[in-house]
Amino acid sequence: MPTLYLRPSKETLDKGIPPRYHGARLVDFPALADSALTWLLGRDGMALLTGESGSGKTRLAYACLRHCRYNYLPATFWTVPDLCVTLQSAYDEPRYRQLATGLGNEEELLILDDLGAEKVTDYVLQELYRIIAKREVWGYPTIVTSNLTLDQIAEKFSDRIASRLAGGELFLFDGKDHRRHKSGTED
Repeated sequence: MPTLYLRPSKETLDKGIPPRYHGARLVDFPALADSALTWLLGRDGMALLTGESGSGKTRLAYACLRHCRYNYLPATFWTVPDLCVTLQSAYDEPRYRQLATGLGNEEELLILDDLGAEKVTDYVLQELYRIIAKREVWGYPTIVTSNLTLDQIAEKFSDRIASRLAGGELFLFDGKDHRRHKSGTED
C-alpha cells in the first residue's frame, strides 16, 4: 500500500513568517525560480542573494523556507541582527550551546537574512565567521541575503567571510525597490 503524505496547511507553511511574506513562492521569481529550485533540491553549500533594498531577496528567502516546509525539509530563518542579539544575550547560558549547535545542523537549511544590517563588533565578526565557515566547509545548505556586494562584505566584515560566500551560488537582484514603488515614493 503506498504511503500517503498530507500537504502542510497554509497555517503551517506561514508559521512565524511576517504577513507580508505569506504566500511567497518560488514561481514569484520567474527569472530565478529554476536556479533557486535546483540549488534547493541539491541543498549543498552557500547561496548569496544580493542586491538593492526592496528588490525581493527576503521574499525569495521566505519562498525557499515555505518550499522546504511544504516538502517537510528542515529549515530555519534568522535575520542576522536578531541572531547576533540572541547569541550575545545567551552567551553565558546553557541555551547558547543548544542554539549554536543547532546552527551547525547539516540537514537543516539555515537562512540568514539581511547580512550587513547589524552593528559589527568583534563578537559579531567572530560568530558570523564561525557560523558561515563551518557551514561552508561542510557544505551545509545556507542562504544569506544582503544589500551589500561581495566587495562591501569583505570591507565591512572580512575577506574570509566574503570568500566563503563567493564560493557558493550567487543570485543577483537588480530590480527597483518594490516598497518605494508601491508607496509612490520612487526616485
